[in-house]
Amino acid sequence: MSARPTKRTRDSEAGDEERPRKTLCSSEPDTRIILKYFEGEGDKKQEKQKEYWLYSQKLSSWSEVVDNAHNSETKEKVIEFQVTPEVFDLALNFLEDPTAARTMTVNEVFQVVGFYHKYLFTSGLKLCDHVLVAEFKKLGWDDQLKVAVVAHKYHLDEGEKLSIRRIRLMLKACAADLEEDGTSMSSLFSEKYIQTIHDLFIAGLFDDFVPVGTTKEELESACFPKFFCLHYEREWMKNTYASRVEKLKDAFATYKPRSDLDGLLVFASKTLDKSL
Repeated sequence: MSARPTKRTRDSEAGDEERPRKTLCSSEPDTRIILKYFEGEGDKKQEKQKEYWLYSQKLSSWSEVVDNAHNSETKEKVIEFQVTPEVFDLALNFLEDPTAARTMTVNEVFQVVGFYHKYLFTSGLKLCDHVLVAEFKKLGWDDQLKVAVVAHKYHLDEGEKLSIRRIRLMLKACAADLEEDGTSMSSLFSEKYIQTIHDLFIAGLFDDFVPVGTTKEELESACFPKFFCLHYEREWMKNTYASRVEKLKDAFATYKPRSDLDGLLVFASKTLDKSL
């Protein structure tokens, strides 16, 4: 019985002339990169560009956009990016150098994540998400809000879950005007901070904290942050006055009448001072 032919013997029988041959990769970078960006402001704003030569195989492994360009019928060897050289160099350094990736900061995430997202650098986006989660608890309130906005905008799932959960907990405390370490939660949601996360309100992530009766137009208005803060300030004032009234009721319930009206007024005045 003859042995079943293998792929190697079939290829041999087909003849060397029909067998596809691979060519060695060039030792020189084979893809021309053109960066287009603007410098200056106002009348002095000018469009500039800078060129790089990089390896197509490396770029394709990082970016789906580049990979699709290389696999198209035209097989593009010229790729354009709308980004400054500083951001481009920083973004590629994190992908090439493991040491740089391990020391990446949250501010550096803010600089490169937009580039990674626009040109589908999948590994870069995963790195950004990892850094935001790892550093989140070390951040101040301002940066925690920025993390929520950036993570939502660029679909960094883990960073978004963590930051949105944190903001929701703080909003609940804010609605009740609770305090933590002597800091009123209401102070953490000033008009400035609500402005920072306004887009998240519009996206419906905090619907249960939007004042009842707020219309879609009001929610999307630039005045919403001010409206939100005024609403909760009124609620806090109502709660504060209600609390003071209850204290007065308790005080007068234990009051023992004196013979003169002045004594009553003095007692009421002192009780009010203590409750304010």
